[in-house]
Amino acid sequence: MHKGCTSVVVLSSDTDVFVLLFVFYIGELTAIGLKELRVKIGVGDSTCFIPIHALAKKVGHRLCQVLPVVHILTGCDYTSKEGIKHAALNASPVTYLHDLVFAASDLDRIIDRVEAY
Repeated sequence: MHKGCTSVVVLSSDTDVFVLLFVFYIGELTAIGLKELRVKIGVGDSTCFIPIHALAKKVGHRLCQVLPVVHILTGCDYTSKEGIKHAALNASPVTYLHDLVFAASDLDRIIDRVEAY
């Protein structure tokens, strides 16, 4: 990203990209001055721009940090589905998974928290 760039549009309909943008936007891109991050989805006349910056602000920093874990547990390009994303988001993922984002060294604790979730 060029210095001084404040707006970016990503062309992707991949959910993995969508989820990772939340985390990266919150952590890295806002730190270097990005104000708007949008994902363009759809084809032809059925396209729309999803404002990641607005959604990230609405859901909050902590949920943005655990979204990759929720996404992996509910099925992504590399894992099997263990539940549905809507139910997973309603099950207080920050309560159960936030510590895992930062303290991933204790495997038994990770398994216990994921099972509880």
